[in-house]
Amino acid sequence: MTLIFCIDHGGGMLFCGKRQSRDRVLNEHIQNLIGESPLWVTPYTAKLFPAGKPLSQCDGEGYYFVEDGPFDLETADGIILCHWNRRYPGDTFLDLAAVKAAFRKENTLELAGSSHEKITIETYRRK
Repeated sequence: MTLIFCIDHGGGMLFCGKRQSRDRVLNEHIQNLIGESPLWVTPYTAKLFPAGKPLSQCDGEGYYFVEDGPFDLETADGIILCHWNRRYPGDTFLDLAAVKAAFRKENTLELAGSSHEKITIETYRRK
């Protein structure tokens, strides 16, 4: 399983139970990246993606776009961090130290989004 997170400069993911931001170009990039693999999401995240893509609660292999649902870094083979390159208010954070302790960075890509000038995407694999 590869976990996908969207985070701000401080590792923030949510504020008051809502995503900090979203970007249409990033969602399209994620769909192209995973190809035909399943994309597991919570009902909250499902509305970001068009109908027809296999979307359901996380219970199998493939990719899990984590926003508001539970996750376990111990069960992940890989991590994709999508950085907003901004700091937003946040109250739910990804433990970046735990990610960097268990995973090694393999790739960095920058793209121009629809609502963000620059989104940095880092791909990590388990050490």
